[in-house]
Amino acid sequence: MENNLVHAEEPAIVAGDAVRLAEQHVPDIVEFLNPMAPEEAAAILARFPVERAAEVLDQPGLDDAAGLIEALPEEKAAAILAAMSADRQADVFRDLSVATRGLLFARLDAESREALDRLLSYPENTAGALMTTEFVSAPANWTVAETLEHIRKVERTRETVYAIYVLDPRTKKLLRAISLRKLITAAPHQTLLQAAADRRPIVTTPLADQEEVARMFERYNLVAAPVVDDSERLVGVVMVDDIVDVIEEEADEDMRALGGVTRHEELADSVWTIARARFPWLLANMFTALIAASVIREFSSSIERMVALAVLMPVVASMGGNAGTQTMTVAVR
Repeated sequence: MENNLVHAEEPAIVAGDAVRLAEQHVPDIVEFLNPMAPEEAAAILARFPVERAAEVLDQPGLDDAAGLIEALPEEKAAAILAAMSADRQADVFRDLSVATRGLLFARLDAESREALDRLLSYPENTAGALMTTEFVSAPANWTVAETLEHIRKVERTRETVYAIYVLDPRTKKLLRAISLRKLITAAPHQTLLQAAADRRPIVTTPLADQEEVARMFERYNLVAAPVVDDSERLVGVVMVDDIVDVIEEEADEDMRALGGVTRHEELADSVWTIARARFPWLLANMFTALIAASVIREFSSSIERMVALAVLMPVVASMGGNAGTQTMTVAVR
């Protein structure tokens, strides 16, 4: 961790950039910071208000959030992490060095540490790794008025209030989900169980694959999906914005697979890195090309007798390549 990154003698351009950037939309801030080295971006972000900096780091589109956190002063980094959503906290923590992870983890409050531990315990690319633990739940015997008062108290500490999850007062099992809109229009004296729709919500499990969860969102047109454990107790909620990121990630992976390119390859990578990653695919292609060449050699006498056949060889090869690409595209799609 850099504890003295931001100095008083830093160029005025840094302070000016910070003031201007903080007033922009968060995606625009992310786009501005992404091309910078982590140290440069941290120098600007360190001058943001903590809440604004947390909004920036909450964006999955930020290329090197972990590197940026490591370049910030320890106290500032801890404050920003504490203000971030729990699921994004976990994403960033996975990429931090062991030493930095320990320092920042110790600075979080007990509730945040517990939530972070739980999220980090789930494998990557599962619903458990995607979900947030910052949701609103209430016992089924609470009235609508009691629940609305509870929401007013906790709203600022919750990532989502799209729905309120109704729990069994004794077992804490998930019984129903009620939208905030329906809650507001319900009679104040009604209990949550009376106000909620008479059907169980569509749920997923912590170990469900993220692609499976994405298909579930698409099929049922969901905005949020509760995640329940084996005892049907609510452990988290997967949000639609996380699913959009999953869809983009999976589509990118499929497109790269179509061309035999590794998922982490970038234009800025060295020639050696790119060649090493692509070599297995190129070797396989060369092997099949040698097989084709050996077959052609077996018919060399026929080609000598009918030279017109040689003219058709590149046509057949081209048509075969195009047909193969089309088949791969359909298969990947």
